[in-house]
Amino acid sequence: MVMPTRKQIHPVLLRVLEQLGGRARPRDVVPEVTRAFPKLTEEDLKEGRVSKPDSSKWENRVHWARMDLVKLGLIDNSERGWWVLADIPTWPSLVGDKPDDDLTQKVAESEPPTFRIIADPTEAIALELEEAGRDSKSPRRLEEAIKDAMEYLGFDARTIGGSGETDVLAEARLGKNRYTVVLDAKSTASGNVASSQVDMISIQQHRESHAAHHACVVGPGFAGGELRQRAIDFDTSLLTTTALAEVVRLHGSEPATLTELRTIFQNSPIADDAVEDVRAAAAQRATKRRLLLRVIELIEEFNRSQPDVVLANPHGILAAIVTDPTRDFSGTAPLEVEQALELLSMLGVISPTDDGGYVSETSQSGALDFLQVFGSLNDELPPTPKRADFNAGGVEAG
Repeated sequence: MVMPTRKQIHPVLLRVLEQLGGRARPRDVVPEVTRAFPKLTEEDLKEGRVSKPDSSKWENRVHWARMDLVKLGLIDNSERGWWVLADIPTWPSLVGDKPDDDLTQKVAESEPPTFRIIADPTEAIALELEEAGRDSKSPRRLEEAIKDAMEYLGFDARTIGGSGETDVLAEARLGKNRYTVVLDAKSTASGNVASSQVDMISIQQHRESHAAHHACVVGPGFAGGELRQRAIDFDTSLLTTTALAEVVRLHGSEPATLTELRTIFQNSPIADDAVEDVRAAAAQRATKRRLLLRVIELIEEFNRSQPDVVLANPHGILAAIVTDPTRDFSGTAPLEVEQALELLSMLGVISPTDDGGYVSETSQSGALDFLQVFGSLNDELPPTPKRADFNAGGVEAG
């Protein structure tokens, strides 16, 4: 069929939101809107956009319709990750079966925003950082993007802003290892923050007022010379939005610890240089994960080749790992193998014997199931604002 226009979607979208209690996630709204158009075929729903074939043209149109209603004040856009009906008395008249002509005319005359649908929360945060850094017309946008990124990385973060205050305060609650960072957001269309844009004295005052351990300026790029020298003088790190976005992406694939991330804010003047340390830690963690999977494979192989002999011990597994020409585990230390075995024992995949070895409690596939279950513990935790905001994915407006 001919795909419904945004004009036809408007009243349906409002009606669906009303039926869902006036507030819902996009993932819950879009299917209901789709059901309201039963003539849509599977081919229609699978059709990709011309500019981005892997992105659904239909879902993109529903999101466009929602943005139209946001511009008209009929949908509240203040709560990230949620579609919310605006609290105004006139909107119910728009939810009939026939689209309202006045609404259609207003939408037609308005300039539509540019945006894209991003399902991956990690990528959504990273892209917003990169784009907000050059949006000098909306400085608050970068502050919010930095706060979101810091929360995603595991910090307790909040925007403060205002006269005499830091833009973002991020706290790593690590007991005796805790630390706090004040972050100053500097967006500029030129791509380079000039020395005149950064008030190091004020940043120092923010640091002192919050008893913060570190101070950091975040922007799309930084001028050299005087700004870098002043950053050294005031022990302040200069972090580009590109580097922070990379850290976010790394964290999405190989989560970094807050202790590892501290090196970024300790690196003055150019914090970007310390991202290499985070990258190296991520690579090391990926190697450990591969090692864990290799240990599981070897235990299965031992069980098949010599079932009556306990071969699963640190020395035997290490020997099998380092002598395998098909896998690159050179440099693997005995302690790393011991830690892998202890982890599997803790999970109940294997159990220790009196002679320092381990016997299997489940098969290789069962061991992987155990790891998968433990990897999904996030679903058992109570929702936090950070997770609630980003788990749904959504639309990035520009």
